[in-house]
Amino acid sequence: MLASSNALKSSAMYIGYLILKEIQKRDTEKVSIYDVSKALKKAGYSCSRLLYSQSVLNYCYAMYLLMYRQGIGEKERESLLSKWITMAMITGHYQSGGESTVQKDYANAQEEGFASYLAQIEELKLTDEFYNNILPEKFTSTTARTAPFLAYVATQCARGVHSLYSDVTIEELYKNKTESYQILPKAYLAKCGYKTREIYGQVANLTYISKETKDIIRKKSPVDYKENLEKAIGIEKIRTSLKENGLAETIFTANETDVIQILDDRRRQMASEIRDFYKTL
Repeated sequence: MLASSNALKSSAMYIGYLILKEIQKRDTEKVSIYDVSKALKKAGYSCSRLLYSQSVLNYCYAMYLLMYRQGIGEKERESLLSKWITMAMITGHYQSGGESTVQKDYANAQEEGFASYLAQIEELKLTDEFYNNILPEKFTSTTARTAPFLAYVATQCARGVHSLYSDVTIEELYKNKTESYQILPKAYLAKCGYKTREIYGQVANLTYISKETKDIIRKKSPVDYKENLEKAIGIEKIRTSLKENGLAETIFTANETDVIQILDDRRRQMASEIRDFYKTL
């Protein structure tokens, strides 16, 4: 059934299946999806919700198996795959081509070696222009399930970032399916004259907060909840938390003339954090 389907023959799952069969014939060591999971967790993808589709996991599994066949060691496989998934998520590597992209990747990585092929993609796609302009622009999206934003959340999970104004980590909240929270609330932005979803709903305006924090700040603007927050956790903790979450203290003094700049600064900060994190993988 599998071999007779032309669609499946060209798929990442089938490519991975063929590689795995060859590996199992050649040596006794087994490669499993759990090995791939370790590499994905290194990049921050500690739960399936952070991957926007099952296909992405299938593609990564095929690439991991290819690296194994090429004799790349376990630690290097983890490093390369964690870079690969991050690259794919922030650039939209699979979103337009799908299976045809997988076939091209497989052919090129097989011919040139996986590490060399990834280095070529990095040089082509992960440029200063990409990190300074293209990636920040992706954070204007109003869809929290967009791949670049999921990649940003993944980097926060990998780095153990604490949620805004709390000791609870972003990873813990995301795993528990906590709803995102608007840093500059919709009602506040409406008062400032920004009533479109393109402003209040963009992912640069989203974060995750604990229930305890939500009880303090509710849906108030930063300037309105600042006093109660200072009483609850103190000024220094607020400053530390803002910095950890890529936000400036200007959110407490923002008016209608500051909103666009605050969101622009956050988008650039998000891109910068991903860039710095990528270098550590």
